[in-house]
Amino acid sequence: MKIIQLLAISCIAILLTGCRATSYLPAKANTEDADIQAYLKKKDLHKKATKTDSGIYYIIEEEGEEEASATKGIMMHYSARLLNDEVFDASADDYPINFRPERFIKGYEEAVGLMKSGAKGKFIIPSALAYGDKSPDGIPPNSPLVYDIEWLTAEEVAQEKAKAKEKAEAEARAKVEKEDADMQAYLKEQGLYDKAQKTDSGIYYIMEKEGEGEHPTPSETITAHYHGMLLDGTVFDSSVERGQPFKFELGRVIKGWQEAMTMMKPGGKGKFVIPSALAYGERGAGKVIPPNTPLVFDIELFSPEQAARLEAEAEEKAKAQALLQAEKDDALIKAHLTKLGISNTAKRSDSGIYYIMEKEGAGISPSISDKVKVHYHGTLLDGTVFDSSVERGEPIEFGLGQVVKGWQEAIPLLKPGGKATFYIPSGLCYGPNPRPGGKIKPNDVLVFEVELFEVK
Repeated sequence: MKIIQLLAISCIAILLTGCRATSYLPAKANTEDADIQAYLKKKDLHKKATKTDSGIYYIIEEEGEEEASATKGIMMHYSARLLNDEVFDASADDYPINFRPERFIKGYEEAVGLMKSGAKGKFIIPSALAYGDKSPDGIPPNSPLVYDIEWLTAEEVAQEKAKAKEKAEAEARAKVEKEDADMQAYLKEQGLYDKAQKTDSGIYYIMEKEGEGEHPTPSETITAHYHGMLLDGTVFDSSVERGQPFKFELGRVIKGWQEAMTMMKPGGKGKFVIPSALAYGERGAGKVIPPNTPLVFDIELFSPEQAARLEAEAEEKAKAQALLQAEKDDALIKAHLTKLGISNTAKRSDSGIYYIMEKEGAGISPSISDKVKVHYHGTLLDGTVFDSSVERGEPIEFGLGQVVKGWQEAIPLLKPGGKATFYIPSGLCYGPNPRPGGKIKPNDVLVFEVELFEVK
């Protein structure tokens, strides 16, 4: 038996008006009426049922008390089934629906109009007042429908809301308690439980080195090293492994970090076990951090002097790595050109781009502020095609200031109508950080055949 929770899948919206009946013949109505009467007799309800002029049979099981207009939003529970008793839809036990006539089938709207606040009733609705021959999934065409409806009083609605709130709070408490138990188990496994302290918010921490000076404030920009793990030891992020400290405004990171960092002083080190509510909660973070996952951070907070020194060191290191990579790229390009027998033909720019001008073109070369229209065919040195407007059969237009540095330098070497092949070192393309999942790998030299059509 398949039960569809109405509000959980509003896209199906079993009760919505979008699938109202489109046609109905008298003979069909007579057949349906006979089927409905047979259903009532089988359930021993035929003597209790009343029939409306429109063909709805109904039994009011509890009268209710207050007269109310069905045109107003009211709260109700319901279950919906076919004449064979197969349930196709129902409100959740602790989540009644908010009735708005414009959203429901005609038969349901008429049924509610027969009720009072606090009433309960059973309604057998002919297909002409339901979905007719245009039924949604789960309901055969031209099917009469049986609805058991309970109209909740204001007091009952309040009770439902209180019950739902109590349930949500209990579930939240259970989740917090489970996470806390998991975090304690982690600390015990690491031999850190007796050293750890716990904040009112639920963060466990061990301050390994106190540091000196003032605690940072939420508005400060600070620099730190961190190593982030799940409780099972899986590393999801680490500035330590990247070899580059993280510089950030404290007020822009997760709440757990905001609290953790204000417990530290410059030069301090600490381990923080942060509950999911203060991390990424029910959303998680991509594929690396599942929903409702506590996180472990080893953090070292740097003083402004330390941060400046580390930034300078990182900059020098990056420059040295870039220089080394440029030398490797240059050697690769030279070897490739020699292999093709065109090393004597190719020219080299000061930045390290090699190019062969196949057609000069005429007119004025573009500047960095211009927009250009080109055809291009991009490959790796091994011939792998990673992108090509030529293969797509459509030139591309773009502003020169919007593309990689290698293109910003290469395209102005052309004039309209010109055509050339460019061998661009990785440092002028995507370097060590190409787009994830693509054919271009870190530090790949790229080859572009480019034809310039127009400068705008």
